[in-house]
Amino acid sequence: MSVAAVAVCWVAPAALFLALRADMTPEKLLFNVIGPVFLALPALALRLLISALRRLSPPPLPAFDSTPLAEQLAANWDARSGGFRAGVGVYASVWTRDSFFALFAPVGPRAVRLRALCDRLRRHRAAVRRAGPYGYARAEASGARYAHVPFQFNEVWYIPSTLRGRACMRRRPVVLHCDEKYGQPVMDVNAQYVIMVSEAFSASPDCEWLAEHAEALAQALAFYELYADVQGLVHEKPFGNWEDSLLYCGPRPFTNLMYLEALRRAAALLRALGRTPDARKYEAEAERIYEPVMRLISAQRDTKTVALAGLWLVDEPRVELWMREMLRMYPNTMPPNRWPVPPPSACCSTLRIIGQAGYHRDFRWSNVGCLWAAALVRRGFINEGRAVFDRFEKAVERFGTVHEVYEAETELPVCRSLYRSETRFSMGIGPYLYAKHIIHGPSDAGT
Repeated sequence: MSVAAVAVCWVAPAALFLALRADMTPEKLLFNVIGPVFLALPALALRLLISALRRLSPPPLPAFDSTPLAEQLAANWDARSGGFRAGVGVYASVWTRDSFFALFAPVGPRAVRLRALCDRLRRHRAAVRRAGPYGYARAEASGARYAHVPFQFNEVWYIPSTLRGRACMRRRPVVLHCDEKYGQPVMDVNAQYVIMVSEAFSASPDCEWLAEHAEALAQALAFYELYADVQGLVHEKPFGNWEDSLLYCGPRPFTNLMYLEALRRAAALLRALGRTPDARKYEAEAERIYEPVMRLISAQRDTKTVALAGLWLVDEPRVELWMREMLRMYPNTMPPNRWPVPPPSACCSTLRIIGQAGYHRDFRWSNVGCLWAAALVRRGFINEGRAVFDRFEKAVERFGTVHEVYEAETELPVCRSLYRSETRFSMGIGPYLYAKHIIHGPSDAGT
């Protein structure tokens, strides 16, 4: 059977299944059914042509960017409303998660930017009437018990931008709380909002400003009660990553560590406001879920979660044990996202033809590697951390910027078929400058 026939056999039943879903919306219909059906065969032919041409000549390397990294990061800041755009191409929208890690960078008016983003997230939080993605009120969440913080302010038409090779912008941002592929809530952003409020208050203590966020903080943390099991671990609905056909679900170490840290930060914030009983409630919950979260991290050990545990859980000796075992597997290299790298899923999306197969499994993420290097140095693995960070320093010396993802073998920015690794990647520049500050000191962290 030909490759085209296999693609048709996959597309037809998948399109029928998705079209019959009761919760299918026009946007999800376009993304999951119409888009794959009309893109699959032409894009497959285009990919085969590109692959044939690349056997004759390798793709050109990205051009050198002479702008200092701190200025590149500042240029990605959305001065109108607050938040960092993830990049300058197809990811030129503001993501909460990307902004969270971009703000690790010890450069610029950090406190001002933290406040601006936190205020924007508070304004656009959505009240939740029940668990699940379809119970969100569109009005202001004041007075609600549960609220969901936006995970994205979407300004880019993704598929047209990918096909054209440059950003196709919307007239105004679309506020998103749920995954646009499966309609499931994105779970980690509420905790990131709480942590960023804590960071903003630490950088510039202002109890009046903090009091404005008190209700939103309580709503954001209460949201996790809708998805917690008897141990207190937060479970996620199936969250699709069509780039390499992964489905994340169940309790994820990353989200649960975020939730644990948010509880601890919220307790400290409430004590600053004189609300001791509420602070004790969050402290008790953090203590209750601590061991279940540690067991979850130990069992799954994705790189970013262990790195954040190394930065946040300063008194936890198990972190060093995890790091030693992980270093034995991948010493002195750009690390993968998980240890070991899992095999690809048997459920293969037609959109993999764009060139993002292995996006979360095989590609080396700049933000993951730089956080890993910083955490290694913080936990006493100084030589190992410097060796890992050296891989990213060499990439920056060569290209003048931090890209989104790199090839595992060549450590060059990914360039496959229609996909190009995003340049001036905010989520990578922030951790890179943070790691450089820790490893080399503050004198040249912004360069």
